[in-house]
Amino acid sequence: MPARYQTLRGFRDLLPGETEHWQRLEAGARELFRRYAFREIRPPHLEATELFVRSVGEATDIVGKEMFTMDAGEGETVTLRPEITASVCRAYVQNALDRAGLSRFFYIGPAFRKERPQKGRLRQFHQAGVEVLGEASPETDVEVIAVGVDLVTLAGVKEWRLLLNSIGDPACRPAYRAALVAFLEARRELLCGECQDRIERNPLRVLDCKKEPCQAATAGAPATVDHLCEACREHFAGVRRGLDALDIRYELTPRLVRGLDYYVRTTFEIQAGGLGSQNAVLGGGRYDDLVRELGGGDVPAADRRRPGGRPGARRAGGLRGDARGAGARVRPAAGPGVARAGARGELGPGRTRPRRADEARRAVRRAVRGAGRGRRAGPREGDAEGPRERRAGRGAARPLRVGAPCAREDGDERMSGERRERTWCGSLRPEHEGRAVRLNGWMHRRRDFGGLVFVDVRDRSGIVQVVFDPASGALHERAGSLRPETCMEIEGVVVPRTPENVNPKMATGGVEVRAAALTVLSESDDLPLQPAGVQVPSEESRLTWRYLDIRREGMRDALGFRSEMTRAIREVLHGEGFWEVETPILTKSTPEGARDYLVPSRIHAGQFYALPQSPQLFKQLLMIGGIERYYQIARCFRDEDLRADRQPEFTQVDIEMAFVDRDDVIAVVEKIFDRAAELAGWSVRSPFPRMTWQEAMDRFGVDRPDLRFGMEIRDVTPAAGASAFTVFQRAVGEGGVVRGLAVPGGAAWTRKKVDGAEARAKELGAAGLVWLKRGPEGVTGPAVKGLGPDAATGLAAAVGAGEGDLALLVAGPLAMVRAVLGQLRLEVAKDEGQIPADAHALTWVVDFPLVEWDKDAQRWFAMHHPFTSPRVEDLDRLESEPGSVLARAYDIVLDGTEIGGGSIRIHRPDVQSRIFRLLGMDEDEARRRFGFLLDALRFGAPPHGGLALGLDRMVALFLGRDSIRDVIAFPKTTSASCLLTDAPSAVDAQQLRELHLRVE
Repeated sequence: MPARYQTLRGFRDLLPGETEHWQRLEAGARELFRRYAFREIRPPHLEATELFVRSVGEATDIVGKEMFTMDAGEGETVTLRPEITASVCRAYVQNALDRAGLSRFFYIGPAFRKERPQKGRLRQFHQAGVEVLGEASPETDVEVIAVGVDLVTLAGVKEWRLLLNSIGDPACRPAYRAALVAFLEARRELLCGECQDRIERNPLRVLDCKKEPCQAATAGAPATVDHLCEACREHFAGVRRGLDALDIRYELTPRLVRGLDYYVRTTFEIQAGGLGSQNAVLGGGRYDDLVRELGGGDVPAADRRRPGGRPGARRAGGLRGDARGAGARVRPAAGPGVARAGARGELGPGRTRPRRADEARRAVRRAVRGAGRGRRAGPREGDAEGPRERRAGRGAARPLRVGAPCAREDGDERMSGERRERTWCGSLRPEHEGRAVRLNGWMHRRRDFGGLVFVDVRDRSGIVQVVFDPASGALHERAGSLRPETCMEIEGVVVPRTPENVNPKMATGGVEVRAAALTVLSESDDLPLQPAGVQVPSEESRLTWRYLDIRREGMRDALGFRSEMTRAIREVLHGEGFWEVETPILTKSTPEGARDYLVPSRIHAGQFYALPQSPQLFKQLLMIGGIERYYQIARCFRDEDLRADRQPEFTQVDIEMAFVDRDDVIAVVEKIFDRAAELAGWSVRSPFPRMTWQEAMDRFGVDRPDLRFGMEIRDVTPAAGASAFTVFQRAVGEGGVVRGLAVPGGAAWTRKKVDGAEARAKELGAAGLVWLKRGPEGVTGPAVKGLGPDAATGLAAAVGAGEGDLALLVAGPLAMVRAVLGQLRLEVAKDEGQIPADAHALTWVVDFPLVEWDKDAQRWFAMHHPFTSPRVEDLDRLESEPGSVLARAYDIVLDGTEIGGGSIRIHRPDVQSRIFRLLGMDEDEARRRFGFLLDALRFGAPPHGGLALGLDRMVALFLGRDSIRDVIAFPKTTSASCLLTDAPSAVDAQQLRELHLRVE
């Protein structure tokens, strides 16, 4: 069927078989809602746009970019409902349903959001929800949550967790907002651009951002529960008592702020296990002012909504069960308005059957209004297990939550028997004063002053100081004997440091933890490498004990940044419509360029696989296969001599696109680098400058120019050849060139330094180096006598040397002159401090030669690879003047280092065959090596092109590291060996026999 007639992206058909499952689940939900005395309401799918602008909030993403809005004529617009609560409240006011005694409603139906379709999200998704209007008590919130728990149970979810928070009301929200804005402003540069925009218009949404840099930046943000007024605090305590009475376990989660502006006080969310990032299956809360906002009276309200999706979806650990437990599957499709807390860990078990509504109400009423009032929410002091675990006869580990510590509402500092949620060491700040925390990590450093023992505890997030008081007896004694790098668990209370002891060099330097418990999880032997040491160990030690080296701050930060970079690249490419597709690791050897790593086949005696040098041929086949936009974070292998920026196995970001030209590929790659620069805190942004290969070679002597500084190379061949200087005359007469560059301030160089530059030029291949100093008295230097004063002054000026500068000139064959001056330019700039420390420059180099002549082999070689397309306008010279043909190739260069290259590929079999012949391959050899590609090109291959970025090199450059080994977890040495595992190593004779190999 033509694409124009197919289902729109983000929408799908419910097919026979699926609809029956869906109907059974709906029937079960209706029965459950009616048991709680809810009545069904069906508002229209289309509403006036102003309804959502006024209720959801003009500053929200939903109104700003996610609504399907259309012109209704006469200057009015209508919108497909992005959520249903506002529609229910509008119907309640418009139809005066309060006069009919109606206050409890449920709905089941679709909602629509114009967001990018992705796994777990659809543009049309189903919601089943309940709304309670006119009831202000915390019992209502508990009952609404109980309905949600029963609905999840009804769907057959076996693992779930309930997240809970209170976000206050208009009385106390301003104080919290001010504290949050102040906190975020201090960390603005660490946030993504979208979150920076939210700081003023919707700061609570920053806490809901799922990007790891933003989550890390907001770790330790002020908690809403710490800014509640007395009324909100009492309301939330009532909610927690009610949940305890119903034996519903929950987790306090400061990041749960919800996505719609109308929420106040209680917010909650239920997450299901096994669903990945889109794991929110329920969400809701209280919204006391929405009815009044829409023109009604003061009507407190609460809701519970289940963002739904299509039945039949295949998701690992998906929701199972229908109204009769018949095994229907429901795919939750969490919309943008459903927040997902930044939590990780084990999920609590669900109930086996829904509770009776009347029993639930009585239990909640007793807990909130009766003798339970004033009792602390949560497990009783001294209980190691909650009610559910006592009943089941087993304990359940508390989940690990990444981010700020979970505050106890009443500020109690006592250590209960319950195992606390883990707090990350690096997240603690002065605003966490008084909080009871559990730390897990390694002993970084210990200081014993004869009384107090100070222990720095380190985990992946950072370091915090823990204090052991002599009054703690055995605990203090045990702390004094801790060995470095001991793995341990500590419980304690966060306290502020005294002003004179604040450490501004530490992110946690304003606080410390007073220890109340210590558990040694694993002791450390004497260390061959000190992760806490100030000096960087030798590279041999670092690679031999790499797992200890990874504990060092520099390596930990590098791997963390690499993870962020990889994630950002994936996000950009998925946003541009790319699919991530894996290609084979065991493939065919097609020698071209570096040597292959060969893998002998046991089954096919005497035959070998090769590890891929790149996925080049496979990604072209994917384009022929109709994938159109592919990427892969690909492992590649090359058996070549190594140096600091090479490894035998490396990672590249591999990209290929169909129906594109060069500018399309460049536009996508520039978005990746904009994101990478943002992560690194760099100011460079696209579009990046472009220059041809010819221009780069002429101006900078290399095809990877460093544009952070000047000192460009200039051609002075005509003037030099016309001079009386014999060296220049001979070089020009033999077809060579004379070129030079100016060194700012170089006139102050000593003769020793000038001689050093001359010696270096000779090492690089020059016959000599002509230098001219330009001072107040004119130009000086040994060559002035042969040139004459006027010619010498003219040449110095021609290469850009002003007064106080030094001119360096080289004469000879073009390739040698380029190479010598290109390298001298870089070395002199570095030695003279000409490269600004915080400057960075990205540029594109385009229009490379298609082929280059190898004098030794006496044949043409591909400048990039044999699948690069020539420019169409040059095809008629392919056989007659191959050296003049330009390729549709392009490189991306960062600070003088090539970090990626690509091209538009050949998509016509006749052109590909011509290129193979030009490179010396006859038809038989071409078919033997690349027959599968030539065959594929015969079947409607689309024009396509792409690029590969060296991920290791990218990360190293963005972090300012000299070697890519510093950003790879387990690298090889320059001799391609692994000091950690002793690879490569000999294998036993039996293995060799099985592979039909003999080692000589």
